[in-house]
Amino acid sequence: MDKKTIVEIHHEADFERWVVTESAQRPVLVDFWAAWCGPCQMLMPILSKVAEDLGGTVLLAKVNSDENQDLATQYGVRSLPTVMLFKNGQPVDQFMGAVPESQVRAFIDRHLPKEADFAHQQALELLQGGQRDQALAALEANLERDPRHEPTLISLAGLYLEDGRLEEAARLLEGPLATSDNPGVEKLRARLELTRFTALAEDGNQGGDDPDTLLAEGARLALAGELRPAMERFLTVLARHRSHRDGAARRALLAAFALADDPELVNEFRTKMARLLY
Repeated sequence: MDKKTIVEIHHEADFERWVVTESAQRPVLVDFWAAWCGPCQMLMPILSKVAEDLGGTVLLAKVNSDENQDLATQYGVRSLPTVMLFKNGQPVDQFMGAVPESQVRAFIDRHLPKEADFAHQQALELLQGGQRDQALAALEANLERDPRHEPTLISLAGLYLEDGRLEEAARLLEGPLATSDNPGVEKLRARLELTRFTALAEDGNQGGDDPDTLLAEGARLALAGELRPAMERFLTVLARHRSHRDGAARRALLAAFALADDPELVNEFRTKMARLLY
């Protein structure tokens, strides 16, 4: 059955079905309009044409703001027309006012799957199927086609770290991914930092007061998921050797915080770190 291209929203149940739920499957363009709004009447046929041309890749949902004032208020609509693009139940982009067709198409195009997205998904399927070498080769080929494709960059950096290819992981994490705010990238940066610390001492179980040994031992513990004892070692280095290796203990603590999923643990050691630093 062909997918719908345009729907009219008459109440919140319609919105839940055709915007919130449907946007988990494909992008949904929501047009907040009103009958008295001249620019709305200019924009509406443009939106309809673009939606029809895309053949169901995107759904256009038309919301009469006068009839659905609660929805307009909920999503912060302050002027008409306002057009929002929803993905996975949430608005991810918007524009206001009547704009030309070329601008509408460019707006939508930013959120449509690209060839690199499909290639990345195929590589992940290879990885899940146990074909690691083939997946790695597919990811590297995809990156050659699209050097800025963030999901591919993230997947490759993770595999390089697993393989101990630190220079290659660093090239991605400190290069094209340097400004990314993706939480997964933050964790990869933390793992890279900690992996570098593990090389400071051949045996991380020597104990004692040697800062490099404590950093290496703590890094190994953190990478193994033993975050509390890892943070304790980093805190010891911070207390006794604050300036060692240009503040390595502070960097190690921050990396451990990035890996932790326990806010209470992070708050506990962040407070202890602050007392030592300030």
